[in-house]
Amino acid sequence: MQDNNRLIDYAHSQAQNRVAELSAESKAESGRIDLLSHIVDAEDKKTGLRPTLADLGTEALNMINAGADPFSSVLAGSIFYLVHNIEALQEATREVR
Repeated sequence: MQDNNRLIDYAHSQAQNRVAELSAESKAESGRIDLLSHIVDAEDKKTGLRPTLADLGTEALNMINAGADPFSSVLAGSIFYLVHNIEALQEATREVR
């Protein structure tokens, strides 16, 4: 359990560091455009909401886990997002059946 907490803390600290880097300089100046920098700028088209620091930490953790076991991470992430997006879940269910 302690190792899991350390991994979670590490992922969140990396997200915090990257957000701080992006705040200090524009992406063009940094020369480093990565997936997290795109997520930081994302905005939900329906609600206008932007990801919180907690959201970014969770995404960083997902990216770390993806390198460890891609299949299970992708499957877990897909199920998570489908459960939280009922329209996508209904469409996926129709396509599978």
